[in-house]
Amino acid sequence: MDYSFLVDNGITFDKLKEDISAYKSDLLNGFELVTIYTGKGLPEGKKSVTFRFVIGSNEKTLSSDDINAFSESFIDYMRAVDYPLR
Repeated sequence: MDYSFLVDNGITFDKLKEDISAYKSDLLNGFELVTIYTGKGLPEGKKSVTFRFVIGSNEKTLSSDDINAFSESFIDYMRAVDYPLR
């Protein structure tokens, strides 16, 4: 799953990675940086940072409801720590 977030230009990659790592979910198996965009179409002082998130369970095949619940919870968390979805 790829998500792009609006991030203040002053936020370092390490800080963003730390904030993402603070999100706790048994389904989140890992994440990696895909791209950073700083061009047209973004609010002033912001960059778009895209991450790829790997989710899964060793106990069961994830249902659409499991995936949607994770997505909603994760996006809400990111918004709460000031990284809205782009």
